[in-house]
Amino acid sequence: MVQAWENGEGSFATLAVRFMVGEASVNRWVSRKRHTGSVEPERMGGNRRSRLVDDAGDEFLRAALRDTSDSTLVELCEAYLDEFDVDVSPQTMSDTVRRLGLTRKRGSSARELPSGPNS
Repeated sequence: MVQAWENGEGSFATLAVRFMVGEASVNRWVSRKRHTGSVEPERMGGNRRSRLVDDAGDEFLRAALRDTSDSTLVELCEAYLDEFDVDVSPQTMSDTVRRLGLTRKRGSSARELPSGPNS
């Protein structure tokens, strides 16, 4: 189809009918060929961003949770910031802990409750 366009065999509308695609598809493919030199699609799917928690961070978190498995996500974020000077959200930390297959003790039952006059 792109070759037909380059050979002057018709307009986008004509080529769309000929190749049984939408006119916008002809436009996209011709445009892609002009800009990239190819009609090959870009890689699709998945998270294309780099990870905030790298391999060294993975090892740090493994050690941190091995030493203090009752750390909260916020505490892990703070420790990670102190160690690597990288600020990550509790959600990112949760995703990382899950990706590593690590578990944490959660909730108030995981911590020693302070003793006070009402205890």
